[in-house]
Amino acid sequence: MNEINYYKINEVLEHQYYQMPKELYTNSLYKQSLNSDSKILYTFLLDRLTLSQKNNWYDENGNVYLIFTRQEVQDKLCLSEKTVTRAFNQLVGTNLISEKGRG
Repeated sequence: MNEINYYKINEVLEHQYYQMPKELYTNSLYKQSLNSDSKILYTFLLDRLTLSQKNNWYDENGNVYLIFTRQEVQDKLCLSEKTVTRAFNQLVGTNLISEKGRG
């Protein structure tokens, strides 16, 4: 049997965390329209914005954009292509993101 690795008092703030907006669980539009995979994906997309900021990835209107391929999402979240597509479609459908193809 594996032992639990408990946090020690001096370790609590040593980790990096993803921040998930509470609105995804309180706003009825998102609460009812997004499944857990979509909410987690959105959290990862928000986190990826820091990389966009670092790389100065924004358009002529000051809108920040990011590059996070479906394959990267599948690998990072251990999800199938179908599940990732569904998650992106839910986020697009609730106007939380818009997508543009590369090329």
